[in-house]
Amino acid sequence: MTQPYWQTRKNTFKERIRTEPAVAMWLTVPWPPLAEIVGAAGADATFIDLEHTTMTLETAEALIIASEAAGVTPIARPAGIDAHTSSKLLDAGAMGLIFANIRTGAQAAEAIAGTLYPPAGTRGWGGSHTRYAMWEGGAAATQLRESDPAKRGVYSPQYVEKATNDILRVFIVESVEGVENIDDILAVEHLDAVLFGWADYAADVGFDVEACQAAADLVYRKCRERGVGISVSIGQAGETGWYPGSFYIAGIDCLLMSSALTNSVQQAKQAIG
Repeated sequence: MTQPYWQTRKNTFKERIRTEPAVAMWLTVPWPPLAEIVGAAGADATFIDLEHTTMTLETAEALIIASEAAGVTPIARPAGIDAHTSSKLLDAGAMGLIFANIRTGAQAAEAIAGTLYPPAGTRGWGGSHTRYAMWEGGAAATQLRESDPAKRGVYSPQYVEKATNDILRVFIVESVEGVENIDDILAVEHLDAVLFGWADYAADVGFDVEACQAAADLVYRKCRERGVGISVSIGQAGETGWYPGSFYIAGIDCLLMSSALTNSVQQAKQAIG
């Protein structure tokens, strides 16, 4: 019997960061070939941004497909912690979700609940009619009556367990309130990693760099004490270096392209001059 597609899926990024450093790239440009370029460049994951872009769920799905084709793990950042949006992204094949601006333990719990099937959470049951399962299986009323549990497909505890374990769950803590509540936020089950949002936190404290550094150090220390991974800035070392569960971000596609294009135009003008 051929093994169902959902049983063969692996979140290689989640697996890799447990034992070694891995690199992700933010995708804000809705161009699927860019995900393939990121894969060819050697990145391990794409972070698909639906919060600060005009990207639609349909575009996000195209980037998810392109990422998987390039051997890169697709992780999506929804605009909020709405369980319906979380479910759609996961059903489309996203192997993780990044929740922005988590401020309290209650928000953290709500975000995680949207990634878990009932009774543990509030995620909608997509089952066999999802891209994650590659549309394998039949109607629930039929498959649940199978005497052989192996023939019940997605309608099984094994499928729920696999779907639960596949997902990488990341919180962005980027406010004074969030840092103040970091202990409550980190206490939520199933959290894998935290990303400290320097930009938003800076705006929250009037662009006080010392306050930002102190908050970043606190979040790092708290995460490491609890065994929760963190997004480590490129170039950081020593006490704020990598540890199991953490990852690096190589950059943001639009900023990298802007810099490269600006340099090319300036070089061309200099040559003309």
